[in-house]
Amino acid sequence: MKQFGGPAAFIDRNDINTDEIIPAKYLTEITKKALQPHLLEDLHLEGSQFDPHSQELQEARVLITRSNFGCGSSREHAVWALEVNGNRGPGTGEIDGDQQRDHSRVRLHPQCL
Repeated sequence: MKQFGGPAAFIDRNDINTDEIIPAKYLTEITKKALQPHLLEDLHLEGSQFDPHSQELQEARVLITRSNFGCGSSREHAVWALEVNGNRGPGTGEIDGDQQRDHSRVRLHPQCL
């Protein structure tokens, strides 16, 4: 069993899709590092202010969300953006099957909670 740890950040929302993980306008970037500052920049949370550059998110090694994280189109860029930001994998109620495969390719380990 693989174990990993570190600070975690909770994003209280279901159905976070790949366009919210990394916006499509950055899909032409040719390095993973170029994706780093854009992780979750288009994510909106109802009834609260969300800052993708908050210290909590910058330090988080695990993102915990409600169900259906990574839904939408299959996009390795979403996984790369998580990876280059130091995330070891999301903890979620359910993860999209394509995202599960994409995470495995870069050795991120999503966990269903």
